[in-house]
Amino acid sequence: MLWSKNYKHISIIRELLVMAFVIYCLAVIRVTIFSLHPSAGFGQSGTPSVNIIPFAEMFRGFHPNHFSLGYMIRHLESNLIGNILLLLPLGFFLPMLWSKFRSFKRTVVIGILSSLSIETVQYILAYLGLSSGRASDIDDVILNSIGVIIGYMVFQAISCGIKCFRKYSTFTKVD
Repeated sequence: MLWSKNYKHISIIRELLVMAFVIYCLAVIRVTIFSLHPSAGFGQSGTPSVNIIPFAEMFRGFHPNHFSLGYMIRHLESNLIGNILLLLPLGFFLPMLWSKFRSFKRTVVIGILSSLSIETVQYILAYLGLSSGRASDIDDVILNSIGVIIGYMVFQAISCGIKCFRKYSTFTKVD
């Protein structure tokens, strides 16, 4: 434990977790926004693609005429697993660091808003000709939200496990 100027104690573990959360947020921004490559017509605006039909794009790649196992595996890794894992830590960090996010609803709403923000920024950058290769996709929002929910459930499971351990632990504090 540390003491700040105002004589409030500062938990080193909490500070490390906050730093990890900030690094995670920067990594998400780097992966989703700054990894976008400028289009061939850099600076030329255009109409980026938007998919609002859930899972339409995801299953388009599995058409029998151009189906391959290699493609399917790469597609599953990058799209399904990648999008779920992208915001999974958000669902874990929010309730762990801030008690007001111990509410499932609040955590999921922040997760959905975060995902929508990412998709909106990607759309705007593509529209302005500052990026290419990405489209705004409802699948990403759905899969990111599933990731937030899984992260929240992991937090709840760990939290419950810690409470049960403390309650039934045979260790006693000696004064």
